Amino acid sequence: MKGMRRSVESGAKATAWPGTTNDRTAAPLVIVGLAAAVACAGEGPASSRSSVTLVVERLGASSDAMAGHSTRTFIRSDVVAGGTVAPDAVQVTLRLVPKDPGTATGPVAPSGAHIATVDRYRVRYVRSDGLDTPGIDVPHAWDGALGLTASLAAETVEIVLVRASAKLDPPLVTLREGGGDVVINALAYVTFYGRDHGGARVEAVGAIGIEFGDWSDAESTRG
Repeated sequence: MKGMRRSVESGAKATAWPGTTNDRTAAPLVIVGLAAAVACAGEGPASSRSSVTLVVERLGASSDAMAGHSTRTFIRSDVVAGGTVAPDAVQVTLRLVPKDPGTATGPVAPSGAHIATVDRYRVRYVRSDGLDTPGIDVPHAWDGALGLTASLAAETVEIVLVRASAKLDPPLVTLREGGGDVVINALAYVTFYGRDHGGARVEAVGAIGIEFGDWSDAESTRG
C-alpha cells in the first residue's frame, strides 16, 4: 500500500475526503467515517408475540469460513479488480432461542413452535462521523431475498453484503484508481426478517465492518 495511513476524525466536513475528486495531491491515505468493526451487534429488533427470538450468532467473511479460519468481523471491499466489479458476500449464522427455555432439570423440548422461516434481509450502511447520506457518503440501503428455515440449531447461509451495482455509483465509484490511498470505513447493519410457523414475526440485526477501497488484487479480501 502506498505511503502512510492518515485518518479523518469524526465530524469532519464532507469536503475533508478526496474521494469525489481527482485530486491526487492529498495525503497518502484518508480513512473516511471511523467505525469500529463490530459483529453481531446493532439496533434491537421490535418486540414480537413469537415464543422464540431470532439471534445472529455470527456475521463474517465467507473466505475465512471456507478456509477454516476464525471469522473476521470486517471485510475489505474492492471497488474494482481487473477492470470489473463483483459483489461481496459474507456468511451469517442464525438460530432461534426460546423465550421460555424451561429449567435446568426440565429444558424446553424442540417443537414446531421453534421453527421460523427467514425470507428476506435489509442491508444499511452507516459512517460514525455523521456523514451517512445514501448515494453520497455511503451506498444506498437495499433488500435481498433469503430462504432459510431457522430452528434451535444454528444454521449458516451466505448472503450478499455489497452489490456489484453499488460499485458503479457514488460514492464507491469515486474510489477507483485510488490504489487504496482513499478508504471509506463503514458499518453494514443487516436486519433479517421472518415469521415463525405460528405466523408471528421475528427479526434480528447483525453488523460487520467494511473497508471500501481500490485495493490491489493481492490486498483485496472479498467475503
